[in-house]
Amino acid sequence: PWYSLHKIYAGLIDAYLYGKNEDALEIVKKMADWAIKGTSRMSDASMQKMLTCEHGGMCKVFADLYGITGDKKYLKESERWIHKEIINPLIKKEDKLQGYHANTQIPKIIGIARLYELTGEAEYRNAAEFFFETVTKNRSYAIGGNSKGEHFGREFDEPLSRDTCESCNTYNMLELAEHIFAWNKSSEIADFYETALYNHILASQDPQSGAKTYFVSMQS
Repeated sequence: PWYSLHKIYAGLIDAYLYGKNEDALEIVKKMADWAIKGTSRMSDASMQKMLTCEHGGMCKVFADLYGITGDKKYLKESERWIHKEIINPLIKKEDKLQGYHANTQIPKIIGIARLYELTGEAEYRNAAEFFFETVTKNRSYAIGGNSKGEHFGREFDEPLSRDTCESCNTYNMLELAEHIFAWNKSSEIADFYETALYNHILASQDPQSGAKTYFVSMQS
């Protein structure tokens, strides 16, 4: 259920950050405390097993709450949501992404990108930058999207098919790009952002009807 719960947490945080809604902050803090209490009874091994399932950006939720409140309990909980099976190879600059569900992984990287900004931990930045580099340069289509059938395939092997370029992935890659561009004002990052925004995100919605596509087919 974390994948759906994350949307509520993130929405409440945004209501506070952008709408100055103090009630939203109090609600999300109580929800976060509920999650901390529940996961406190789990061993680290059990926690890692749970993280195999898609859980959205829960790591970033707790990082954001730490950034807002300065309360170390949220930092500690955020770091418990780091999925080591995915993050540890990235820290070593190893691409082990083949076969994984693509969009499950991207919010995990956004989470450690935010943790880097809050803690200065170099390993978090290294993992985030390596992931961004390898996905945008070795695992993406010309329009800036990635994945086939929602999954990462082999590097440099993006087959043309009906179920390519899941739009959720590109939305999240743009969010990750914003973090990385803030650390390194590279024209390559800006070029990716422009390409993906115009050729995938905007192209995925019909301006007349509002209808949108889940995948953007690369096959005619």
